[in-house]
Amino acid sequence: SMENTPHVLTRSKRLTKARRKSLIMLIIPFVILGQGMQFVDFIYSSSVPKLIGFHSLYEGLFLVISSCFYMLYHERVALIEQKKQRRAAKDTDEDTKTKPSTASENAPTELETESNITQV
Repeated sequence: SMENTPHVLTRSKRLTKARRKSLIMLIIPFVILGQGMQFVDFIYSSSVPKLIGFHSLYEGLFLVISSCFYMLYHERVALIEQKKQRRAAKDTDEDTKTKPSTASENAPTELETESNITQV
């Protein structure tokens, strides 16, 4: 199973494969705006309030992007847990189908019932 894989990075790579597009779409705006902030710093270097405003907006965007990364990670963990539960339920169903009925094993045999009758 994937949990027993000794190479954690290989396991992580397989788990994030389906979310790569979402992760890239989150990173691209941050990288582009990060480069753009250097131009903003240069253009508005004489106005401290404008620099503070632009950097506050940039940090707010960084907070939103970080929250989205966390949500994607949390979703991945939740899906892994659901997969484990489905697998455990499937294994339990297979076990109950292969085992014989325990009710007939606990029922008294004919000899036991006859001996109980004769003892009375």
